[in-house]
Amino acid sequence: MGAGLAGERGDPLGLVAMAFYGVLFVVGALRWDELVAWGKEHPVADRIVLAPLVFFAAALVTDLPLAVCGVIAVIAAAALVLVDLGRRRGTAT
Repeated sequence: MGAGLAGERGDPLGLVAMAFYGVLFVVGALRWDELVAWGKEHPVADRIVLAPLVFFAAALVTDLPLAVCGVIAVIAAAALVLVDLGRRRGTAT
């Protein structure tokens, strides 16, 4: 993903993507159980982490301006948070 972004959108964005995915991979590979536990303890933060994933994907597969990709990512993350909170509220009763 990072190399693709570097080719499509420039080296700085590609480096940021590589750093983000690198950290995500290392944490997931070395501390999977802790990562899953953290996600269960912090469901909102766990969903918000998806915003960069959506941003990088939108930047890679579209020709939209990066600002628009950012807005799409924020809207997607907010929708996921709202859906998750609604689901939790519905099962809490």
